[in-house]
Parts: sequence; structure tokens; C-alpha cells
Amino acid sequence: MIVDLAQQKDGAWAGSIIIPLLDIKGTALADIAVKGSEISFAVKSSSPIGLQATFKAHFSADGSLVGDFAQAGNLAPFSLKKTGAAASGIAAAQHRRR
Repeated sequence: MIVDLAQQKDGAWAGSIIIPLLDIKGTALADIAVKGSEISFAVKSSSPIGLQATFKAHFSADGSLVGDFAQAGNLAPFSLKKTGAAASGIAAAQHRRR
């Protein structure tokens, strides 16, 4: 899974997600909310599987994003590590996380 996040010049956040095993490719993140070190966002995909999921996490001291992924009544932990600049074309100041 690859999540690209960026805070835009106007302060709003934008992002996208890639989940190869689910054929999710560059789907825009929805409902992005950031408060301090906490972040939440949703995926509302119109792909063949129609993924509807939410992510709630926090930025840890080492820069990783750690939290829970919820989809169809299931909850799973996740941890994403910053690997470089985002590839989704959102903005220059983005973060790429895997």
C-alpha cells in the first residue's frame, strides 16, 4: 500500500492511495482530517470491488504513520514508513509512505 499525503498552500490536505492487490491505483483520499499528530482519511473507490474504508492514525516520533484500517466491519492495524517524495502529482511538498 502506498499513501501520498500533502498539505497544500491553503492549509488543506490532499492525498491518494495505491493498493495493488485490490487494483486501487491513485484513488483520491476523502475526508482527510489532521489535528496535531492525528490523521484520518477515507477511501471511496469506484473500482470493481468498490472499496469503502477508513484510516485513523497518528504520526509517530520516527515519522511513520501508525493506526487502524477499517473496512466492512473489519479492523486491522497498519504502519506506513516515509520513503520519499510522493508520486501522485498532488504537490511538491508531499510525503510518500509505504
